[in-house]
Amino acid sequence: RSEEGVDAWRQNCPIQQAVEVLVVDGLSTEQDLKSWAAEIRCSIEKDIERAYDDPWPNPNDLLKNVY
Repeated sequence: RSEEGVDAWRQNCPIQQAVEVLVVDGLSTEQDLKSWAAEIRCSIEKDIERAYDDPWPNPNDLLKNVY
């Protein structure tokens, strides 16, 4: 993608638009939202780590409950 195309999408990012509305309307602060995002990022990283640490499924179970 071109740099212009990426910039155009960034300007229309629904997450960033929601952040702006929450801050402008006084429903949240930027710091609160950054903290929340950091908590979510940490939770996702832990889930990814747990997924990598979990054992692989038994190949005989892969098609169980598949209809």
